[in-house]
Amino acid sequence: MPAWMSQIDIYTAVAAGANIALAFLGAIVSVYEKWTKKHRRSILVSFVALGCIGFVAAIVDASKSARDLQDANARVKAAVDEAGREEVAATTGGDSFCYAKIDPTRLTKPGTLDLMVIHHGKYALHDVTLFFYDSQKALNIGMRAMKNGSTDILQEMLKQAPLS
Repeated sequence: MPAWMSQIDIYTAVAAGANIALAFLGAIVSVYEKWTKKHRRSILVSFVALGCIGFVAAIVDASKSARDLQDANARVKAAVDEAGREEVAATTGGDSFCYAKIDPTRLTKPGTLDLMVIHHGKYALHDVTLFFYDSQKALNIGMRAMKNGSTDILQEMLKQAPLS
């Protein structure tokens, strides 16, 4: 079977066959006048039947082609959406995260820590910032600010312990 035939749908072939049969029937009717007069009813039924068969086959083929096109469009849209999600995740880090861990088993100089930043996830993280926070010192500053009657405790904390 030639390659082009394997791509033709059965309904397309039926519709084309019905058109060819109608053309042959029309040629026979125009050439054989006596035979046509004897078989009027059969010829009329043949024309109607072939026309209906071709019509139905063409509609079924068109609806199948429309469904195939919709399926292909849905697959392309899904691929584009997935690519967009991947691009956003690659830019923003997606569901990746990191955390800091202090390793107490490694020896360090006095007053220093061995701090590790550990990354989990598929996507890279950018512009990761670490803040070190002494909760006891912040509590003491906040308590002093409240004793002094300050209404903006955060502002007072920033004055006494500015971020650097």
